[in-house]
Order: sequence, then C-alpha cells, then structure tokens
Amino acid sequence: MNFIDAVEFSYRLTFSHFDLAAWVWATFAFLFSFFVLGLFWGLMWNRKWGFFGHAPSAVLSFVFALILGAVALCWFGAHRASAWVEEQRAILASQLANSGTINQEALRNAWAKLQPLGGQKDMVALDEGGNELRLNSEPDAKVLAHCAAAAVKTPLLRSGPFAFGAPCYIRDPAAVAEDVVAAVTAPAYPVIVSPANEWSKAAITSQVTTAIESANRSLSTPLQSLKTALLWLGLVLLCIQVVLVPICALNDIKENPKL
Repeated sequence: MNFIDAVEFSYRLTFSHFDLAAWVWATFAFLFSFFVLGLFWGLMWNRKWGFFGHAPSAVLSFVFALILGAVALCWFGAHRASAWVEEQRAILASQLANSGTINQEALRNAWAKLQPLGGQKDMVALDEGGNELRLNSEPDAKVLAHCAAAAVKTPLLRSGPFAFGAPCYIRDPAAVAEDVVAAVTAPAYPVIVSPANEWSKAAITSQVTTAIESANRSLSTPLQSLKTALLWLGLVLLCIQVVLVPICALNDIKENPKL
C-alpha cells in the first residue's frame, strides 16, 4: 500500500463510519482557520478588516479553512485506522465463521470432491435437499477444511478494512487445512457434519486472523507516514495564514487609508 492508497483508505473509513470526535476536530480546525486567523487575526492589524468588502481574502480564507478541516479529518481517520482494523479481527471471524452462505459453499465443494471417492453413496445429495456430509477419515476432514479456507477470500474482500482498499492476503488453503485438522480434537470417524462444523469454522477463523494481521502490517507504515505528512501540511497552512492575513490587512490600509 502506497501513500495515495493510505489517503484513500483513511477517507473511505472516515466517511463510512461516523466518528464524532473526528468531525468535531475537523469543524474546529475549519472555524479556527476561517474566523480566528482569517477574521480576528486581521482585525488586530486593521480595525476595518472584514470579509465583506475583502472578497478575495475571504475566499482565500475559506479555501484554507476547508483544506485544514479536510487535513484534520484525514489525520483522525489515519490515527484511528489501526485500532479499528484490529477490532475487525473478532467481528469478521464471528461473522464469516457463522455465515450460512460460506459454510454451505464449503460443504458443497467438499461434497463434490468426496463424492467420486464413494464415501457419500448413502447420503442424500446436496442438490436433492441434503445438508450433511460424511467424513470417513482425517483426509476427508482436510478436504472440508481446505474448501472452507478457500471459500472465505471473496467474502473477505467485501468486508471490514478490505472493502476500503486494504490488501487482503490469506494462507494457502492446504496449509490451513493441515493446521486445522491437527488442532481439532480427532473424532471417531466416520462422522456426519452440517455446514456449521468445527473444521469449517476453524479454517475460516484462521484465514480471517491471517488477513487482519497482514492488513495491519501493510497499513502501519503508510498510515504513520500519512499522519506525519498531514501534521506538517496543517502547520504549514497555519503559518501561511498567520503571515498572509496581516500582509493583506496592512495592504488594505495602504490602499484605503483613513480620512
């Protein structure tokens, strides 16, 4: 993820998830720039200073204020992004592991792979209303875990930080299946399972964990760079206003001297 991607991610996250503190500070930055620096700071140099009758300066102050507000909003988005992404670990793991659609897809794919081997001959086919799968051995369980680990990629891309542009990396489904079967307590085979089974859930949870950890690593450096750049940009904007407004106010005195 590069710098531009980090900016886009920060704004998409901010506008998709309302953050009161971010909007309050962005509003404060706008008002401070527009009124405190654009108006009251000018009045300290020229008692006749004001927005009415000084349209170019008023427009310039408004533009500066808008940019400063946008900078503040983006900074808060970048600041809170890492914590928000980490929160998605438990949320997405629960949502996707308990998703009937994903679990059903995994079961169907496992059925398609195991049926030619003859282990499902006395089971009702899924396309005929069946909703169960027989696991006759550990290799069958690996097939199911493999299918579940592979089925989660597309839903992940539409969820959480990945929907806002965070890179989504997951492990090889075969490696996940090996780990899941080794971690799940071995049952007495054969065992009949439904879509919501422990192998599928464990495989999905493992993939979500990997994806979130990878996203956090990918986002960490760009977001930190973005925060630093935005901080400097905000300071530069404030300094320009601090210098520019008095110049405009004093020039106004020269151009329109008091009688």
